[in-house]
Amino acid sequence: MPITRWDNPKAKAPEQDAIKNWSPTTEKTIDDFVKEAAMEPIEKPSFPQKSAYKRKREEKKVESPEDAHKRRVEWLHKRAKESAIPTEEGAVLKPSFIFKDIGPFIVNMCLNCRIFNSTQEPKTVADGMVQMPMALCTVCRAHFNHQRATKFFHFDLPSVKKNYNL
Repeated sequence: MPITRWDNPKAKAPEQDAIKNWSPTTEKTIDDFVKEAAMEPIEKPSFPQKSAYKRKREEKKVESPEDAHKRRVEWLHKRAKESAIPTEEGAVLKPSFIFKDIGPFIVNMCLNCRIFNSTQEPKTVADGMVQMPMALCTVCRAHFNHQRATKFFHFDLPSVKKNYNL
């Protein structure tokens, strides 16, 4: 038989003492633990709970719609002063490149171009085909070219790379 430290007859195992002395009044119940936990103060964490952006947003005062509109107009005027009007060289459209593209044909127009184009009459060219004259200012043409170039470099080339595992 193995010798353990409880082989001494005078020493009692702690488990035996706990079993002999147990009574429902001496033991803590679950309710006691819950009550103690509820009474203990909750420590706040040392790190901030919200990001700086959220705190700043909450600290901002609520502004009226008129003030918000004025701020938007001021921001728009500031950006417009910094922008440059495109030149005619950057606004040249080549129909052979425009219409042979596989993707959708999307044209963004300014208000002046829309108003002018709304007065133009479409012409019937062939059965089921209508020719709609479209006039674009320098800004609209330059944006159309830029949008096509952006699509090529930021969508078409990555798509080819992905498809061919380059």
